[in-house]
Amino acid sequence: IAQLRPVLTPHMTRAGLSWHDVVPALELVDTAAEVRAAINDPDGFLTRLADASRPAARRVRDAEQRPAL
Repeated sequence: IAQLRPVLTPHMTRAGLSWHDVVPALELVDTAAEVRAAINDPDGFLTRLADASRPAARRVRDAEQRPAL
């Protein structure tokens, strides 16, 4: 999680997420390969994370719709 924080923070901010929203799902990351994948593709990782976590998914969806509203 410490390695991911500096990489994911800007992407989370754009998606309207905070660390409080994401940490429970990040705790499910259990391999070095998953950490490397998250570092290499933070947006894709956050999308997969949102799919796995209902509260995070709801916040991502709301953040994406906010500009249109």
